[in-house]
Amino acid sequence: MAQYKFWDGIFGLLIVLFIALSGLIVLLCFESLLPLIVQIMISLVVLIYCLSSKNLDTRLDKYISAVDKNNVDVATESAEGLINKLLFSENDSNELAIIKSSLVESHKSAFAVIFWFLILGAVGALLYRLVNEINNEISELESEFADSTSRLINILEGPSLRLMQLGLAFGGQLVDAMPG
Repeated sequence: MAQYKFWDGIFGLLIVLFIALSGLIVLLCFESLLPLIVQIMISLVVLIYCLSSKNLDTRLDKYISAVDKNNVDVATESAEGLINKLLFSENDSNELAIIKSSLVESHKSAFAVIFWFLILGAVGALLYRLVNEINNEISELESEFADSTSRLINILEGPSLRLMQLGLAFGGQLVDAMPG
């Protein structure tokens, strides 16, 4: 696709997203003809499909239990699976890099999907998941299509990221404010 100038850019991305979302959009247009329970079921199926299941909890549990048992080999192996190399800097310890990576992964896999589901419904959740997956697949390529995808994911993650940061800030301050 990148050899054709029309596809290599924002128009190509919009066409790909429209084709991918068109079935759901058509279904939602006729949703008023369906019973309420079927409408709810369609929305829940799309939401569950869009929530990423990369087992962050089990990977974190494996790392924590390895650290508790002083099993260095398993802890190192688990840490490598948890750390996002794009977020890791030279000054970060393994624990700080794991915290950063876990927060970013939990945002991308759950919080942003739920945010866009609440804002735009099933179409918003599916739109975010599609753009995120496309960005993950082609982020290393140097093309206008990859740049457009990167810009769109930054736009989509902006509001949900700010809301998550605000929630974490309030939650962190409440921990200090409430004794016991």
